[in-house]
Amino acid sequence: MAELQLVGRGPSPLGAYSLKITSGDRVCVTGGPGSGRTTLCRLLAGVLSPDAGGLTLDGVPYPPPDGRATAPVGYLPFPAPPLGRAPNIEADTARLLGVEKLIGREGPFSTGENQLLHLARILGRGHAFLALDQALAPLGTADAERVLEALKKTDCGILLTSAEPLAGWRNEPTGGRP
Repeated sequence: MAELQLVGRGPSPLGAYSLKITSGDRVCVTGGPGSGRTTLCRLLAGVLSPDAGGLTLDGVPYPPPDGRATAPVGYLPFPAPPLGRAPNIEADTARLLGVEKLIGREGPFSTGENQLLHLARILGRGHAFLALDQALAPLGTADAERVLEALKKTDCGILLTSAEPLAGWRNEPTGGRP
């Protein structure tokens, strides 16, 4: 079982934090605008460095990823960058997320299609952990439910930021503004 731990003091508005995610964990970090959800997600993904403290993977200091698809932490920022062409995605994952009809298609894609394509690509890479910033925000109810079902089928540890708590997930509020 892999363990990713983030402890320290982050850039404002996050302040002090402590978060541990192990294989199979489903953590939903909640809070309103400006509460530090994105900052926490970016710290976990290694996009930002903490003011104090740090990130460890299985007890060993974890250097920020270099952007490789094989990095232990897969990161989806919000908003997801627009795709010009649908990436190659494993067929089962594409079907699970309902994007099989988009494979090989040229953009532009709707915001929801773009989000689903990014999620499918990240799920297919086999990361040990996922940091998904507002992954459900641009999706309709049916697509969001499909994503949550797909996330249940992976054994990686997941941190997902959201304005609202998610049923069946460990919900952690941020310490910033409500």
